[in-house]
Amino acid sequence: MGEITAIILGAGKGKRLKRKTSKAFVSLGGRPLLYYSLRTFEYHPRIESIILVVRTQDFEKAYSLIREYKFKKVRKIVKGGRERVDSVWNALKEIDFDPEYLLVHDSARPFLDENLITRVLKALEKYKAVIPGVRIQDTLKEVGEENIVKKTLLREKIWLIQTPQGFSWEVLKKVINQPKFKLKPVYDDACLIEAKEKVKVVPGSFFNFKITTSEDLFLANLYLSYRKDFYESRFGV
Repeated sequence: MGEITAIILGAGKGKRLKRKTSKAFVSLGGRPLLYYSLRTFEYHPRIESIILVVRTQDFEKAYSLIREYKFKKVRKIVKGGRERVDSVWNALKEIDFDPEYLLVHDSARPFLDENLITRVLKALEKYKAVIPGVRIQDTLKEVGEENIVKKTLLREKIWLIQTPQGFSWEVLKKVINQPKFKLKPVYDDACLIEAKEKVKVVPGSFFNFKITTSEDLFLANLYLSYRKDFYESRFGV
C-alpha cells in the first residue's frame, strides 16, 4: 500500500472571528487551533506525511509549533492562496512524491478524531473520493427575493459535509492538469471531481464542527472544557 498524506489547510484570515491573528493560530484552550488537527493526524498510525498550508506571514509560527510539539510527519509547509481552491492547488503542485491517498482537512475543525480518519480511509479502498458528513436535523427552506420562501427541501437527502475529505492521488493528478479557471466555484474539495467521479459520503460527527465565528470559538472552548480529562490524556491539554 502506498503512502497516505494529509493536507491541512490553515491559510484562512478568520475575519468573522474578529481576531488579528490568522484563524489557524487563534488560541483554543491555550494552544493554536492548528495544533489539534495536526496532533490527530500525527498520531494516526496510517498517516505517513503531512503538508501544512498557511499564510506566508505564519511560516515561522508553523515551524515553531512543529518544533515545540515535536511533530515528525510534517513534510512540507506551503504558502496559502487567496481562496480555498488556490490553497489546495498550491499544496497539490508541491507533491513531488507518489502517495496513494490524500486527505484534505480544515484546521478550523479541531475535533476530528482518529475513528473518522479511519472511516474515510476504509471507504477509499472501494471509492476514489470519500467525504464525511452528518444528516440535517432542521427543516431547510430555499428562500428567494425579500426572504420569501420558495420551497421546502427534502432534508432526508441533504447532508452537512465536513473534512477530512479523501481522494486517490490518481484522481487528483488529473485535477492539477486542468486549467485553473475551470475549478471555480469550489465550495469544498469534492467539487473538483464530483462531476466525473462517484463521491462516497461516510458518517461524520457533529463534534467535528467548523470554527468560523466568535460564537463557534466560545462553543469550542466549552466543549474542550467538558472533555478536559479526555484531551489531557490524549494531548496533555
